Amino acid sequence: MAEQIRAEISKILEFNAALNRTIAQIDSVISDYEIQIQGTKEKLAEISAASLPAERIYSDFLCEVSAYKKEMESLRQDYINLIRKSSYILTQYAELLGRSAAVTAQLPATGTGAATGTGTAAGTGAVIGTGAAPGGHPDGGAANQRTEGAAPGPESRGHMYELPVTKQTWITNPDGSRVFNTPEETGRKLDSRQGKENGYLGTCGLVSCVNILRLAGYPATEGEVVRYASSTPAGFGTGKLCTTNSFPENNGGTSAKGRQQILRHFGIQSELKDATIRNLSDAVCEGRGVIISVYAGMLYYGWSNYRDLHAVTVTSVKKDRHGNVLGFYVCDSGTGGTDSSRYYTAAQIENALSGRQMNVTSIIR
Repeated sequence: MAEQIRAEISKILEFNAALNRTIAQIDSVISDYEIQIQGTKEKLAEISAASLPAERIYSDFLCEVSAYKKEMESLRQDYINLIRKSSYILTQYAELLGRSAAVTAQLPATGTGAATGTGTAAGTGAVIGTGAAPGGHPDGGAANQRTEGAAPGPESRGHMYELPVTKQTWITNPDGSRVFNTPEETGRKLDSRQGKENGYLGTCGLVSCVNILRLAGYPATEGEVVRYASSTPAGFGTGKLCTTNSFPENNGGTSAKGRQQILRHFGIQSELKDATIRNLSDAVCEGRGVIISVYAGMLYYGWSNYRDLHAVTVTSVKKDRHGNVLGFYVCDSGTGGTDSSRYYTAAQIENALSGRQMNVTSIIR
């Protein structure tokens, strides 16, 4: 019996020795792996430390390239504007020469009696205005021209408001940002209160047309435009150029197509374009009249039920020193006459856009 117990104890001791050997082998393997892991960590740390300066240099390089491209684009636009203004001045000079030739032709010839010239000025292009706008509006004169060669629409009043190049300039702020022309001063000439005609309260689009006409130099009134739009059949679909025979808050409502026909009747050519921040900025910078469709609640408060369509006139744009669009100034007839040059950031305008096309006129100021 004792021999059997000793044999069992011997087996247990052998098993324990084998177990200890196995544990020692496992510890050795773990130790080897830990050494390898530590070595890998150190190599990764070296690689990361070496790559950080390169990544920083590359990031700085991209920032510099982006800033340089934006600055070049801004300078390019300034250069284009200077070329356009130079072209405009040369056009004026050529027309003055033509007029001088016509006047000279009408003077009596020395020693031979009346001159043989017909007295007509050379060319049939834009004629520079020299007095008040139609109706004696003080914004007329050289800012507005009648293009004799332009093709009026079927309902045109017989004159067109169109310039070869904008006469507006940029104002630079102390922080380097730039604003197109003087929106506050411009706004004082515009109408920021709709609904002045009895039974027609939804006239935001019609008043926007009024403001485009005023920018061009024509002293339009809401009543004049409402009377035309509410009595003229639309050249598309059915009905009139604005909503009639509905609730007062709906009467006077327009579409972009309807506004296009209204503007053409009063002598302003326009087109419909996709409403994007880039298109909007380009059009304003060129001196074109722009009417956009927005959701009023989104514009004012940042939320909307998407049934509050509203039209406003964009009069100016603000850019940073690199030419990035910061925001826009609008004349909004929904402000009750309190603000005709309200500033909104580009993000606010973009969020408020309804997705409908905008009206973009020819160059009118």
